[in-house]
Amino acid sequence: MTFVKAYPKMDGANRQIWYEDEKGAVTIHENGSRSWRNNNPGNMRFGKFGAIGTDNGQFSIFPDVETGWKAKVDLIKGKYKTYSSVREMLEGKYNAAGKFIPGSGYAPKSDSNDPVEYAEFIRKKTGLDTTSKKISDFTDEEIGKIAEAMKVREGWSVGTVKSGTTPATEPSPTKP
Repeated sequence: MTFVKAYPKMDGANRQIWYEDEKGAVTIHENGSRSWRNNNPGNMRFGKFGAIGTDNGQFSIFPDVETGWKAKVDLIKGKYKTYSSVREMLEGKYNAAGKFIPGSGYAPKSDSNDPVEYAEFIRKKTGLDTTSKKISDFTDEEIGKIAEAMKVREGWSVGTVKSGTTPATEPSPTKP
């Protein structure tokens, strides 16, 4: 089954993502972590990389976990390949005047993150050098370990999957 659309919804206090396949059948990811509901192990911001929807206007929703995982690895190996360390990847870059360059960091302070602690978490989980080894010097296996540690740090927690019969889109209101 291939999901082609995804929408966030609430059912009372239960957070959901409704996935719709090419035939209109619905599968619902409920509760669990946002990263799990969105098939987005890195809580990546909305962008390309195969996303089929957005959660809260910010986070990518992927059709399956494999697509989300590939997007995560591609982001690390692509956008961040020239960065001097995992810590710099998380913190972001600063211009010559010392001003933060928006969009340059994966988990910058400006997004209420602690990139230094995040890098230390990855170091402890992987045993890899997160402060002085260039991203381009990591092997594919090491990038996988970094991505897995980030998945854990981003709070991956499995919820429940339900089948539905109603299309994920809301019906148009009827006119009197």
